[in-house]
Amino acid sequence: MATSCARPCTRPVASSTPPTPTSLWPCWVRSLAGTVPVSKPQVRLSDPSPVEGTSVVATCAVREGTEPVTFAWRHQAPRGPEEDLVEVTGQLLQLDPVNRTHLGWYACSARNAVNRLSSDGNFLDVVYGPDNPVITVEPLGLTEEGFWAGEGEEVTLSCGAASNPPCHYVWLRDHTQVQVGPAYTIASASRAHTGLYTCLAHNSRLDTHSQTTVRLTIYYPPEGQPSCSALPTLGAVTLVCAWQGGLPAARLRWEGPRGTGPAALSNVTWSRGTTQLPNGGVFTCAGEHPALALPALCRITLWEPLRSPTCWTTATVGDQFIMLSCEWPGGEPRAMLSWLDGQQQTLGTTSPSLAIHLLHTQDDLAGREFTCRGSHPLRVPDPHCRLLLEAPQVAVAKPQVSVLEGGEAWLGCALLGGTPPVQLLWLGPQRRQVEAGPSGFMLHPEGAQLHLSIRDADPARHRGAYQCVAHNALGNSSRSVLLEVLSE
Repeated sequence: MATSCARPCTRPVASSTPPTPTSLWPCWVRSLAGTVPVSKPQVRLSDPSPVEGTSVVATCAVREGTEPVTFAWRHQAPRGPEEDLVEVTGQLLQLDPVNRTHLGWYACSARNAVNRLSSDGNFLDVVYGPDNPVITVEPLGLTEEGFWAGEGEEVTLSCGAASNPPCHYVWLRDHTQVQVGPAYTIASASRAHTGLYTCLAHNSRLDTHSQTTVRLTIYYPPEGQPSCSALPTLGAVTLVCAWQGGLPAARLRWEGPRGTGPAALSNVTWSRGTTQLPNGGVFTCAGEHPALALPALCRITLWEPLRSPTCWTTATVGDQFIMLSCEWPGGEPRAMLSWLDGQQQTLGTTSPSLAIHLLHTQDDLAGREFTCRGSHPLRVPDPHCRLLLEAPQVAVAKPQVSVLEGGEAWLGCALLGGTPPVQLLWLGPQRRQVEAGPSGFMLHPEGAQLHLSIRDADPARHRGAYQCVAHNALGNSSRSVLLEVLSE
């Protein structure tokens, strides 16, 4: 190697002051071939903060160095590894158009026959955005129209938009501002929070905006619990489960002792043949809803009513009508009852547990028979009860009674038959109804009997024919008793 200087490579003439770097003659080492090593390169950017889509030129500047000089480029994104740009070997790096992937540190190296040196990094800060925001919802629930959350839940809507510098966010609900910042939290969601939520993103450097709108629907279950019922049908039982309301509608599903039944929204029915229905069988309807952690249940137990139907009659006020009544309480489903006439023709309509039919007393009803037939899917054959409508019949203990004056007489009367209700009464000699009181009469009802006692018998007041009268809506019956009051 030889040394070459602009002047001899020696100090200048001696001086009283110490030499400064500028007082030295510049010199360099020249190889035998006469080449100069490259100086440390610098990366110079035509625009250190370009807007995405514009053009940027990066130059690897070398102050000196003997040609030929070759260049290499490296790029490192802020959160990525360093990479060699092997396709670029020149002094200039052209980025046209520049985009966000070009953001980061750029460094270059220069090399000639003598040496190789690398530059420090220079940061290219590409300005861009904001892109259209992306909205996420926690907890996540997706619908065809957007997102859903359960009533009472804490819901957080988060917004993010690619932007440099980072953008500012504003939240709108149905066009009204509700929050500034990237997240909007609803502490306890209610139905009133259903609506459109818009995230506005703003890049203050570029004064650009973007926005995204999503629909948030607050789900809520129907009120209360599902209701279960059973309806008797011909040869079967129809199980009905209903749970109306809610958003969306609840999904209902039947389950029975022998497996799973049908499912539907809000209302589901399941028809089961009587041969498939054990007495005491339990059927469950499960209601599922997105806003509920566990299904809501209702249960129904099928059982047949005890004993058999019971029949009775009642007369209306004024005996204008006879009311046929039939009752068979209990059971699930409830037993169905209907009245039949003597020709087994149905009278009126079929009704559950209690059947009533009115008969007009002007019709010739005495001696006619009526049947109440009960039906229940778990009872075979159908049970029944019968009523025979009869006018009353009475009998007296003695047709003639004698008593000494001042003594006590007893007149006995018994009801022998008749469709209840039957009224028993006594008529005195003047054909007036006898009532207990100071006149010496006392009435003694005992079941189907009505006795009349007469104290302090007086020929003038008590002697004569008495009648025991039985009355119901179908007719009357009477028997006479002759009372003789004897003087001593």
